Amino acid sequence: MAVIQPSLPDSMPLLNNGRAFVAARPPSSGMGLNVMRYRAGMIGASVSFEPGKRNGVRVTCTLPGKK
Repeated sequence: MAVIQPSLPDSMPLLNNGRAFVAARPPSSGMGLNVMRYRAGMIGASVSFEPGKRNGVRVTCTLPGKK
């Protein structure tokens, strides 16, 4: 996993270069993504998940008021 240079100082994108993310897949019974959303919400932030350009997943946490 690598931290990508943020495009804005109010967000933190992370890129996992592992298995590709399938956005159309139905939600699983796992807790990982839900826990990330919950923790972001605890500080008033939001979190988004997107497929990486070639593989992996790009996760971006955006701070309050900066969406």
